[in-house]
Amino acid sequence: MAETFDSILGSKDLDVVMVNLLADKFNALKEREGKADVRENTRAIKRLFKEVPKIKEVLSANKVASIKIPELLDYVTLQIALPREEVEQAASGIFDRIGTPIDTALAQAGLTADDIDLVELLGGGVRTPKVVEHLEHKLPGKNMSVHLNGDEAMCFGSAFIASNSSSNFKVSQIFMTNLCKHSIKMKISPLNAEETMSVEEQQQEGIEEADIINYYQEFDLFNTSDYMGKSKGISLNYNKNMKVELFKKDKDDIEELLDTFLFEDLEARYKSAHDFQKNEQTKAKKKAAKKKEKEANKTASNSTDDAEVEAPKEEASPEDDKPVPNPKVKLSVEFSRSGYMQISKASVGYKDGHTQFLDPKHVRHEF
Repeated sequence: MAETFDSILGSKDLDVVMVNLLADKFNALKEREGKADVRENTRAIKRLFKEVPKIKEVLSANKVASIKIPELLDYVTLQIALPREEVEQAASGIFDRIGTPIDTALAQAGLTADDIDLVELLGGGVRTPKVVEHLEHKLPGKNMSVHLNGDEAMCFGSAFIASNSSSNFKVSQIFMTNLCKHSIKMKISPLNAEETMSVEEQQQEGIEEADIINYYQEFDLFNTSDYMGKSKGISLNYNKNMKVELFKKDKDDIEELLDTFLFEDLEARYKSAHDFQKNEQTKAKKKAAKKKEKEANKTASNSTDDAEVEAPKEEASPEDDKPVPNPKVKLSVEFSRSGYMQISKASVGYKDGHTQFLDPKHVRHEF
């Protein structure tokens, strides 16, 4: 129904806060008076980053952590008692951001906290008591359930999803609904604009409305309510080599280019499909004419009248002068579970007739 996240918030942010807190305490030691900030020493800071995860584990179960880092810098040892409350105060700005994705997700889904029946916590960050406290504040009265190993659950889930996608493995079916994080838009344009005419120019040329081609088209493919792993098909009239661009749109309608596909063989395959269909239509006309002639001759030979029977003249059927319809270009765009966009199928041809497959060229972009 909804999926949101803070892409720049994680446990590493808490690590940075704790390293700075420990650095300040080390600089405040009597032995460090008048000396350079410990942050200027790369080796010392690396040691602090190495010790912080251990300190977090202690503070997750205890209100105070006893810290001793021998000879951190210049033979000076950092030995202090660090209260959990002091860390939480220093990292208050980080903890205050925990509830924002919850508010956004509820708003997108059109729900309130009262509509939530069960909360399942995943990830190592839930071992931090302050994180659970903020979650309970945002979702009052809800039991913060931890039925799965937070570190292993995502790995196991990914392995099952990958196994379900392969025919080489036989495992339990694990279903996942992962929503698109952005709206996806498709833009189509000709590779050689000088070879095309605008809609107005085609109308002035007297081209029938059904045969007029808009060489610049846009389609909204996916929105934030669509799930990943879904495919969508598009059918259009197009007879020139074209460029297909896929963009993502954020909530402010700002577009960012994701992928580009070049159809450099479209014009040739379009003509080939049209010519093939035209030949098939001509053959069908000749076959129908022969059948009519044969039936007329049979009728004449079976006549009991001795007089010469004149075969009826064949009148041209409206179907005989009907022009060959234009082939349709069909594209199937897949939004994979991995978040990648791809054109899984592309063809030009007729619904019940000849069809030729296209070979789009994927243009890689550097981000």
